[in-house]
Amino acid sequence: MLDFRVAEVFEELAVPVRSVLRNSVRRLAGTAWPETLQTNLPPLTSRTSGATGVWPRWWRRWLDGYLKTSELARRLPACEVFSISDREGDIFEVFEAWHQAAGGPRAEWIIRANQDRALLGMVEGDPSRLFEALAAAPVLGNIEFGMSARKGTKKVKGNRVATFRSARTVRQVVRAMKITPRPPERKGGKLEEVSFWAILPCGCVFEEAEWKGACAVVKRDKNAPEPSIAEFMGIVGKLGGHPGRKSDGPPGPQSIWQGLTRVRDFALAWKAYYGE
Repeated sequence: MLDFRVAEVFEELAVPVRSVLRNSVRRLAGTAWPETLQTNLPPLTSRTSGATGVWPRWWRRWLDGYLKTSELARRLPACEVFSISDREGDIFEVFEAWHQAAGGPRAEWIIRANQDRALLGMVEGDPSRLFEALAAAPVLGNIEFGMSARKGTKKVKGNRVATFRSARTVRQVVRAMKITPRPPERKGGKLEEVSFWAILPCGCVFEEAEWKGACAVVKRDKNAPEPSIAEFMGIVGKLGGHPGRKSDGPPGPQSIWQGLTRVRDFALAWKAYYGE
């Protein structure tokens, strides 16, 4: 399951998400670094130091990448340019740089969410954290696509073990809502408030039989609603022996691996009993 935050390119929600991703993303490179946007950046360091204004190198790399893409967007005003980042790119300074460039050519962005950010402007009683709020957001529609079979290897206790993924059809329920994350504190004060769309395609990692079978066992409810990725990974960890107490932290590799083995068994049982 993937958690994406997406910029205002999804302001018109009638535009299919898959069509936007297929037709709008441009693979562009080879331009100069935007010097004008980097004059006030803090110095580099190899370690994170909280709100002191000193940035780790990996953090600065993702912001620099977005600034470079924005410079490219200014040079190509007739093109729709995107910056795409994995979880390490979930940095508030990227959102702020995008917000400050409003009114002119700028790069849009798609970032896989990593921070379960606190949200501003939520109605009392509604979820106030990103992942929980997004899991309850309105449904835009459904996406269906096929995943081919694949052979590979992975490292287990120092040895290479053969793996195989069977072909399957993936069905996603797409949810979206506009959010305003709480700006973090930095040296010199808080960053600006920024609003943008968050999108959650559910069901792209686990088959329906997998999450239904696991939830039926753990929650003792065969009609339990589809969980968020964060909730389901907690269920997988619990099946693998993770206690799940607040002080324990997230499940580790061993409990996840053992839990996934049991999830597959429950999925087979679910398919055998319900024929799904």
